[in-house]
Amino acid sequence: MVAAAGLVQLLLADARLPVGGHTQSGSLEPALRAGLAVAEIPGYVTARLLTVTRTAAGVAVLARAAVAGDAAMAPDGGLVPDGAGVLPRGGPGLAAIWRHWEAATPAHALRAAEVTLGRGYRRLGERLWGQAVAGPLAAAVACYGGLGDLGGPGDSGGAAVAGGSGGGENASQGEPAHEVHPPRPLVLGVIAAAAGLTAEQTAAVVGYDDVQTVWSACAKLAPGDPVDLAQAVLTALPLVAAMAADLAGLSSLADLPVYGAPQIDQWATAHSQAQGRLFHA
Repeated sequence: MVAAAGLVQLLLADARLPVGGHTQSGSLEPALRAGLAVAEIPGYVTARLLTVTRTAAGVAVLARAAVAGDAAMAPDGGLVPDGAGVLPRGGPGLAAIWRHWEAATPAHALRAAEVTLGRGYRRLGERLWGQAVAGPLAAAVACYGGLGDLGGPGDSGGAAVAGGSGGGENASQGEPAHEVHPPRPLVLGVIAAAAGLTAEQTAAVVGYDDVQTVWSACAKLAPGDPVDLAQAVLTALPLVAAMAADLAGLSSLADLPVYGAPQIDQWATAHSQAQGRLFHA
């Protein structure tokens, strides 16, 4: 019998999930516009799995641990003495992960895309899992605003908070300036905890979603045989599985993988200002 958590993992990885994933190309659209050849897309997918996607998956794993409490973490609001990078549980831990994600994601365009997707996942998670998702995320938002200026993370152009000067990716028309919205990997981690997913399953969802996003966008940007696209996704799965297994033991901010991808940052930034684009990001 298939475990329920395994079926939930399939649900979260389904491209038909109503979270806005169809608006994303994983920056493939600007990459192709800039001259990336279709034959180079597999290498592009691999590069993402080694950099931006790996960071996002690590954030999701840590967020899950902060809620599930099955890692070596401190009680709510407290830090373990001499435990560099050890997270508090609950809202304080989620807020700290959120700030580190901001610092690890310097491109405003990439942060904006993740916040947009996070809002969709939050709506989904709160409808399907209720307070198990709504409670931790509300606590994260409250603690995020209370962290104040954290230097590096705070300087990355993060969400606006009451009395803050930011706005960036969290600002939207007709919305109060103090509204903040957690990014997709943080929300996914909270959903994973509520749904009973393991850390490895959580990271795998993030990795698979990224691979599928890029190749699904390719079907529209550079149409070809759909079976070839399915083969390309299948070919990338061992890399996704290896990444998920490698990240499953994360329990400290000090171990969060942060790998820069300046070319992806540049493409995403240019795309956010482009006219006539097919995908949001």
